[in-house]
Amino acid sequence: MDSPADNYWPEPCGNCRGKGKLELSFDHLPEPARQFAMKHPMEPHCPVCAGKAFVLVLQPAQKCRRCDGTGRSNVAYRCSFCQGTGWMFVLKEGVGFLR
Repeated sequence: MDSPADNYWPEPCGNCRGKGKLELSFDHLPEPARQFAMKHPMEPHCPVCAGKAFVLVLQPAQKCRRCDGTGRSNVAYRCSFCQGTGWMFVLKEGVGFLR
């Protein structure tokens, strides 16, 4: 018997663009804070895909209608329609913000 998950395939996460980690920009910080941040580098895991770089999407895959697959509603905010995945009909795996 086929599982409902058989129709889901991994697609790149829209929030981290399939990298699993978030890119941080320190350009807007004051000089002392930027120097501190550069001395102590960190690469936080993507909260949408929990660092996996992919999300399970019902096939055939459809990009989110609201954000056109970017996972962002604008530069700073995650799309509320797809929860940042960039895809329609994502299988909720119980990790990250997709719980």
